[in-house]
Parts: sequence; structure tokens; C-alpha cells
Amino acid sequence: MMDEVNMMDELKKLVIDKVLLGFVVAAVGYFFAVQLESRKKKFSLLEELSKKRAESIISVYSSINNYESKVQAFMGLLVTGNTRNSNAAEVAENLNSAHESIVKEADSNRFLLGEDLYKDSIELTNLIYGKLHLLAENDNIGLKEADKKIEKLRIKVHKCLPELYQS
Repeated sequence: MMDEVNMMDELKKLVIDKVLLGFVVAAVGYFFAVQLESRKKKFSLLEELSKKRAESIISVYSSINNYESKVQAFMGLLVTGNTRNSNAAEVAENLNSAHESIVKEADSNRFLLGEDLYKDSIELTNLIYGKLHLLAENDNIGLKEADKKIEKLRIKVHKCLPELYQS
């Protein structure tokens, strides 16, 4: 009879031990499932923000690129002296308003651009705008320096874009 009582005690201990082990495994599994779900949510948010940031960078810097094309075309008119045939004052005013709109666009995208790219976009826009003044002053050295700074800023922006957008 004592053997039966000892066996029943041992069996009870064994069952209780297995139940407790099951609870521990379930609790650890639940903990890891919650952690995994939390990380998935954070990753999803970061992924969406990264997409929005890339779109913002592309939008602002595309506007800057278009603006630079207009400035280069106007500079070509100034160099060749064809400003009489075109309405130079109107083109210059359009360039001024384009400059202001790019600054506003960069301001509205400041959060997504991040502080460094925001400052770089403003600097790049101002350098492009300043090239007109350097041309008017016949400052060829200043123009070359501005072109070097512009190229450095372009490379910096290019490195910030995801691989998908890099060529």
C-alpha cells in the first residue's frame, strides 16, 4: 500500500511538474509573440516613413533640378545676349518665384527630409540662384566654385536615396 501511495504522490508531482512547465512554455511563447508583433508594427511604420521620405526627397530635389535647368537656360540667354528677343525681365521674375516655391516646398517637407537634407536643399537652391549674380558680375571663379559645391551636395543627396532610386 505504501508503494501505491508513493507512486500516487510521484504521479501527482509529475503531473503538476508538467502542467507548470506547460504554463512556463506558454507564457514564454506569448511573451515572444507580443514582442514579435510589436517589432512588426515598428518596422511597418518605419517602412512607411522611409517611403514617404524618399518621395519627399525626390519631389524637392526634382523641383530643384527643374529650377536649375531654367536657371541654366536663362544664363545661356545672358551669355549669348539673346535677352532682347525673349522677355528677360519676365523670365527673371519667374525664376524668383520658382526659387520661393522651392523654399516653401522644402519647408513643408522639412520633417520628412530631415534637418541635414533640408539645409542642403536650401543651400543648393541658393547656390543655383546665386549663379545668376555671379554671372552678372563675370565671376568665373565663383561660378566654378558654386558648381563644385552643387555637385558635392548632389552626391550627398544621391547617397541618401534608397538603392531602388539610384542609377
